[in-house]
Amino acid sequence: MLVDGASFDCRPEDLLAVCEERGLEGVVVKHRASTYRPDARSRDWVKLKTEHWASMHAPRRQPGRERRQGV
Repeated sequence: MLVDGASFDCRPEDLLAVCEERGLEGVVVKHRASTYRPDARSRDWVKLKTEHWASMHAPRRQPGRERRQGV
């Protein structure tokens, strides 16, 4: 679901709860004055994932990997 140019007057937790209820991954939030720049990352744009998506797609630790890489 894309809501272009929408502004929400609510707590981020409430917005993420609605995303969770609807099975959505989360929301992307940005500073009002920031603009989209293709192929560029910025701290002006942040993806907030629901707990469900964050837990399902969290990096998994692989036992022994640190030793193999000398970490």
